Amino acid sequence: MKNNIGFQPNKPHIRTAMIIKMSISNLRFKRFRSFVTILGVAIGIGSVYLLISFGMGLQNIVQGEIVGNKSINTIDITSTNSMIINLTPASVGQIKSIAHITDLSGIYMYASQVTLDGSSADLVAYGVDSLYLNLSDLKLIAGSLLDPEKTDEIVINSSLLESVGIDYRDKAINKEMTIKFSPEAGKVVDKKMRIVGVIDSGSAGSEIFISQKVFQDVGIANFTQAKVVVDNRDSITDVRRAIESLGYETTSPADTLNQVNDVFKFFNLILVALGSVGLVIAILGMINTLTVSLLERTREISLMIAIGARPKDMQRLFTTEALLLSLSGGIAGIVLASGVGMIVNFVLNQFASARGVTYAFSVFYAPPVLILGMLALMMLIGVLVSYVPARRAARINPIKALHQE
Repeated sequence: MKNNIGFQPNKPHIRTAMIIKMSISNLRFKRFRSFVTILGVAIGIGSVYLLISFGMGLQNIVQGEIVGNKSINTIDITSTNSMIINLTPASVGQIKSIAHITDLSGIYMYASQVTLDGSSADLVAYGVDSLYLNLSDLKLIAGSLLDPEKTDEIVINSSLLESVGIDYRDKAINKEMTIKFSPEAGKVVDKKMRIVGVIDSGSAGSEIFISQKVFQDVGIANFTQAKVVVDNRDSITDVRRAIESLGYETTSPADTLNQVNDVFKFFNLILVALGSVGLVIAILGMINTLTVSLLERTREISLMIAIGARPKDMQRLFTTEALLLSLSGGIAGIVLASGVGMIVNFVLNQFASARGVTYAFSVFYAPPVLILGMLALMMLIGVLVSYVPARRAARINPIKALHQE
């Protein structure tokens, strides 16, 4: 048997469903105050969420620029002194036999001069193979990447086009370009090649990419540098030590990536601290709302205790109200902040696309774990904020309170 307000004589507490119903009713009774409190929580949690997603978005963009597509598990190898230690075919084979190395790409790099439409430019020419093209994540903006098996194809970057005065990238496709470089003193290679693609320069100067065979056909055997692929990121340190023991220098995108992550850890802490100012104000608003609600409902609470409610039920009631306030505000804040982030991302992508950027990016990025983490934080805040009012409600003496009323 149970009465109309949900008390069950054979049960130790009020039903949870009734507690939730009563909490919603209490919050709706003071709608404006509840709305202002929820709005404050939404602004506070939305600020933290938006700033964290901003930091994560910037971090992803920087990591993408540094690492590219598949190059995180790679190591770049150069010679400390090319007069003493060279990257010969034999030494390259020795390096490739090191444990955890799955593949190796030798690279030629020579200062060269090119002529296009009567204009000349000095630049760096790279002799590459298909593995290098796959690992380098070159951002193609016109045409196609070269076929490393063909010695008459060339890929150039947009900086070179600007230096020779070509405004439209598509105009360069299939144009004939002359390249000159000197593999050794007294010898000059002069070769005509066809432009098949244009890549985004980023922050680099003028560069061209041609097949390795162009250099090998003129008798150049030693590579300028090499790039190796490691089977997993944890093995990079051991592989680098083994390569350096042979007298070579090594670098890896993982080095820069670790430095970037360290910087963004500090940067994200600053953003969280800034956003937490609004969250602290929202928490104070919740405390004020619950405290005032307790003072206004002393008679109601006393009557409930007098007719059979337990002190623990009063704690649950105020904890539930606090959770409803914090979760409602948290969800509203996340939705609003996500909407702002999506709008800003869309506007920036449209702006960038109009200026030639062909790939999409997100300045605001929020993985599911961030959303779940923010909701868990709001639940924790709701429980903590309700502790004092809930404890005071549980300690109300119904006889004394009703006598004073």
